[in-house]
Amino acid sequence: MTAKEKVCYIAFDEMSVKQHLQYSQRMDMIIGFQENGEERNRTFASEALVLMARGVHKLWYQPFTFYLTEKGMSSAEIVVHLKSAIKHLRDAGFQVVATVCDQGTRNKPAYNALRDETRQKYIRRNEECRTFGFEIDDEEIIPLFDPPHLLKCWRNNLMEKDILFTINDERKKASWKHIRKAYDSGLLPGDITEFYIDSTKVNKMRVKYAAAIFSNRCAQALQDGVEESKCYKNHS
Repeated sequence: MTAKEKVCYIAFDEMSVKQHLQYSQRMDMIIGFQENGEERNRTFASEALVLMARGVHKLWYQPFTFYLTEKGMSSAEIVVHLKSAIKHLRDAGFQVVATVCDQGTRNKPAYNALRDETRQKYIRRNEECRTFGFEIDDEEIIPLFDPPHLLKCWRNNLMEKDILFTINDERKKASWKHIRKAYDSGLLPGDITEFYIDSTKVNKMRVKYAAAIFSNRCAQALQDGVEESKCYKNHS
């Protein structure tokens, strides 16, 4: 691989796993107990934290480690394993530029802890910290959240709260009521159903429902509805 092809990021995520024991003949050990990379015990694992390296300039990916836990990793443990993963990849000749995860309750504190470590390092040096993300061995890593999860969060927030913003010095508001009204008026595309609109019916874990609402088709339908309403008022 060229130096450019070795530029990568680490994606990590936790998933639920079925409690199950399996003997690995290759490793001569039983897999399925809790194992956090440093110690194993006789507790059955119910979750797994998986880390994967993915290329930035070239589309390649390689899962390279996983940890089995009973109730998920703590933020402090995630920090330790991220540091270890970054150092191991660098030792293998890869350039890690970012990490990607969802907005899990343990992931955000882990990112904050890594940033705080970097800021404290600059404070001890009596230098200004201009790093956007965090540093491992003085090399910057950009912490990112998974865009599909951000899309779902935006939709979920909009269902409960209005968004205030400014365009050309004019204060405006976006509300889920606007989308609801457009749907009731038949302005939205035909494949948008109650399962996309009704907060009690929508599957909030599926990305496609959020992506459809924020699609260009729905935006254009809403804009057409606004223009039609203006024309009607002017005519009246």
